[in-house]
Amino acid sequence: MRMPLSVAIGLSLLCHAIVLTQGGWQLPATEVAVPISPLSVTWVQQTVAVNTAPPPAVPAVAEANITLPPVKPSPTLTEPIPEPSETSPAVAATPAETDAATAAQPPSAQADVAVFPQQALLRYEVFYGNLLAGLAELNWQQQGVHYQLQLRLQPVFSRPLLYQSEGQIEKNGLKPQRFYGERKGHVREQAEFDYAQQQLRYGAQLEHLSPLPDAAQDILSVAFHIALQGASVLQQELAVTNGRKLYHYPLTVIGEATFTLESHSIPVFHLASRTDQESTEFWFAPQFANLPLRIRRHSPELTLDQRLIFLSINGETQLERPPKERPQAHG
Repeated sequence: MRMPLSVAIGLSLLCHAIVLTQGGWQLPATEVAVPISPLSVTWVQQTVAVNTAPPPAVPAVAEANITLPPVKPSPTLTEPIPEPSETSPAVAATPAETDAATAAQPPSAQADVAVFPQQALLRYEVFYGNLLAGLAELNWQQQGVHYQLQLRLQPVFSRPLLYQSEGQIEKNGLKPQRFYGERKGHVREQAEFDYAQQQLRYGAQLEHLSPLPDAAQDILSVAFHIALQGASVLQQELAVTNGRKLYHYPLTVIGEATFTLESHSIPVFHLASRTDQESTEFWFAPQFANLPLRIRRHSPELTLDQRLIFLSINGETQLERPPKERPQAHG
């Protein structure tokens, strides 16, 4: 039986990062999102500006003790990246690439493509039910046609974790080459994508071998692959690895929603991968290059919710709020 992506993300990125044996916490009721039709926000495909110069540097977080730096409160929202429009089109790829990208989208999604950032830094608060259980920092870097994604997790009740995905950027999205997760310098799970042999190797020692599906992603790259593809990703059958297993899942549009940060209300597209009892949901912001402002995993046993509190794009702060006071670890 195939396990949905919700289990992959829940188990690999968050579940083993947070001690879930503390017991006695009430899980919130599942949110019900009502689809909105027609959507008032255009969800467009992104294109990539190829630049050989390195992206703006982002200060590294210490390996030994991952304490995410505090974020100073900002009274106003900085000027966002403008959405592409007919009167102010975004810089696009070559005409051939743009025509191919447009043809791949359904008529409702055929619009000017926007330029994806070369650097983005996203910080999240991670909740277990209603309890703030840790902080996460997600760093996207592009140089030429190469990308690197790095996620650092600082749970309250366990040691820090580091995840990394790297590979190439193509007109059809991301093409991962390697993914791994580690704690204290020891690799816990990993995956290597061999496109020449059409094979995927995964496991702590790369001991498992599987045919490499088309549009295969890892649990870090999948959200950015969706962000790059926009509405056209709904035509794909994605496969995702967490470095221990390989999962197949469909994506469905729930509708349009609003992500609130302090006094700012940001229109987002709400997508989900669901089974009868489990789901992983994404909230992508077209105003900010389709970046994921929230990722939520729900099952009968637990609810894990990753909510953005800070966003910078190409070195410029776009959104910020200071993190809430974190509970202290016990023992």
